[in-house]
Amino acid sequence: MPLYRRVDFDANPARLDTDIGVLKIDIEGSEVALLERLLNDPVCDRIDHIFVETHERSLPELAARTDALRQAARFRTHPRIEMDWH
Repeated sequence: MPLYRRVDFDANPARLDTDIGVLKIDIEGSEVALLERLLNDPVCDRIDHIFVETHERSLPELAARTDALRQAARFRTHPRIEMDWH
């Protein structure tokens, strides 16, 4: 298996056929919607760590949703979520 691979969570996250050690999300504002969906999907249990680059400074309309995700991430133990990755 390759060291890394691209996964299309929009297509069908349930089709994930392997555990993921690290998931890096940097999709210029779309990370909020993806993370909201992902955290409510059982596939999230197959991920150990999520690193997210957020963009609420350049997209202030995402600030409230990003803050809500940041608060939710503080209380999760699995996956571990780092919302301030750059």
